[in-house]
Amino acid sequence: MLKILCIGLGGGLGAIARYSLTTLINHIWLSAFPLGTLLANFLGAVFMGAITQWAAKYEITASLWLPFLTTGLLGGFTTFSTFSLETVNLMEQGQWLLATCNILFSISLCLLGIFLGKYLIKLWF
Repeated sequence: MLKILCIGLGGGLGAIARYSLTTLINHIWLSAFPLGTLLANFLGAVFMGAITQWAAKYEITASLWLPFLTTGLLGGFTTFSTFSLETVNLMEQGQWLLATCNILFSISLCLLGIFLGKYLIKLWF
């Protein structure tokens, strides 16, 4: 039960952080392209790679911090559903180039983020 509470708390905090980041970025970046969601997903991927690499290296799999940070915080911070909705919205608006860029950038950057996070932990620790 404690693990579920940790995941729920992390998810709530992650969602608030994502909303804050995307609101700020989209306020600054006045464009139809959903840069805020792309940035949140990329940063989340970097941290997911780093945290999971750290946990594997130091065998911290039994800790409540791991589900709090990965499933909870980063699960709430990154979101495939928002990415999907924004992409479909771009398609419905006839902005096929932006929709295609969003798909390519989101997938590429998030995969790169996982590799980068893992690499940084391997490099520094």
